[in-house]
Amino acid sequence: MKGIRLDSGDIVGLSQAARRILDEAGLKDTMIFASGAFDEYKIQQILAKGAEVNSFGVGTKMGVSADAPYLDMAYKLVQYNGRPVLKLSPGKMTLAGEKQVFRFYNQEGRMARDILGLRSEQFEGGELLLEKFMSQGKITQALPSLVEIRERFLDEFATLDEPYKEISSHPPRFPVDYSPALQKLQQETIRQVREKELGES
Repeated sequence: MKGIRLDSGDIVGLSQAARRILDEAGLKDTMIFASGAFDEYKIQQILAKGAEVNSFGVGTKMGVSADAPYLDMAYKLVQYNGRPVLKLSPGKMTLAGEKQVFRFYNQEGRMARDILGLRSEQFEGGELLLEKFMSQGKITQALPSLVEIRERFLDEFATLDEPYKEISSHPPRFPVDYSPALQKLQQETIRQVREKELGES
C-alpha cells in the first residue's frame, strides 16, 4: 500500500494514530497524505504540533487567493517612442524607463541582493534575471517547459537563506536596491512631467 489519505477531523491526532497503526503492521513506507482547506500557514501549524503527514493536497487556497479571489493586473507604460514615462498618482507612482534586475551571490553561492536598474546598465558579477520572450505580440524564443520551470525554481530557491523562507507575519525583506542611474532617471522624468505636462515649476 503506497499511502492513505486524511481529509477531515483532527489531522494531528489522526495522523499520529495512523502512523502508529501502519508501523505496527509493518507498513513503515506507507505515506500519509492530508487535504482539506490547507494553506502554508495551516500546514506549518499542524507540523509544529507533531502531525505525521508526508504530503499535503493544496487546492482551493492555491487556485484563488482567500482574501482577494481574483487576479487584478494592469499594464503600466514605462517608455514610449524612446522617451521614459511614468505615473504620478499618489500611491501608484511607477518607475520610468526600461529595466533589468541584477542578482548577486555571496562567496558561498547564496543569494545576497538584487539591484533594479536600467536595461542599458551593467554590473560586474550581476546575473541578469529578465529575458525577452515576446516582441510585437510574437514569441521570440522557445518557452521553457513546466518541468524546466520547476527545476529552475528549486535550484534558485535552494540558494535563498532560510530566514527569507519563513512563513510569518513579519519575515525579513530580501535586499533590493535601485541603481543610481535609475534613481536619476526617475527624478529627471518626474521633473519633466511636472514642468512640461502639468505646468508646475
